[in-house]
Amino acid sequence: MKRVLFISVMIVLAALAGCQKADTSDAKQETVEARLFDGVDRYHRPTSSSSEEAQRWFDQGMQLLYGFNHDEAIRSFEKAAALDPEFALPWWGIAYSHGININDPEMTEERWKAAQAAVDEAIAQVPEDWWIFNNKVYQVLPIAQAMLSGELDFREGKLDEAFATLREGIAAEDALVYDEPPGWMLPVRHSLGALLMDANRYAEAEEVYREDQRRNPGNGWSLLGLIQALDMQGRIKEAKALAPGLRSAFARADVKPTSSCFCAPGKA
Repeated sequence: MKRVLFISVMIVLAALAGCQKADTSDAKQETVEARLFDGVDRYHRPTSSSSEEAQRWFDQGMQLLYGFNHDEAIRSFEKAAALDPEFALPWWGIAYSHGININDPEMTEERWKAAQAAVDEAIAQVPEDWWIFNNKVYQVLPIAQAMLSGELDFREGKLDEAFATLREGIAAEDALVYDEPPGWMLPVRHSLGALLMDANRYAEAEEVYREDQRRNPGNGWSLLGLIQALDMQGRIKEAKALAPGLRSAFARADVKPTSSCFCAPGKA
């Protein structure tokens, strides 16, 4: 269950980072009381909650979420969280339900803030003795938060803030205990490098990619970024010298990436 919560929070953070915030705000709605629905009691997902009532509301929230009734799902998750203040999963549900879905593909500023607040609540309840492989969860989560905040700041045009925050994420990532697979599997350097490239800051991107290559020799993602950074600086000969390594890295890939991170796809 500990790993389920951790992975769930990661999924929500990743989804939020990819969402473009809309300029409009949700219209204020009349407060609606949460209620238990007939026939929505056939699904059960075991959790760590000691409250049967909280568990029942959580299970209903999950079913409503799967049925794309996100407003009622949020009310059910909120009820579950109120019944068991130490129950973190309802906050994941609230954050997820505020996100985009097939019936509502765009997030407003208000909903994004509500989702972020719910994620913060879930993270705040993670005990210090929870582990993800050889690293403590509370040491890994700041990396996810840095990637989320950094990428969102970039999309808002706050470039200096974005790059500073991503560098904080890199420092937290570098401080993790070595593990295979790593405690955090989305290298922050790949995100920072791609966004620096998108901002035409090619020399800085080169430094980021070279450091990643020093730490992870032959990694295809940062190798691609390094080649692109050299290319954009007119250092074609150096870039071409690295091409064989890139072809080898992605020789069996079904999809060839166009940048070091899909957060900034670049150009094919």
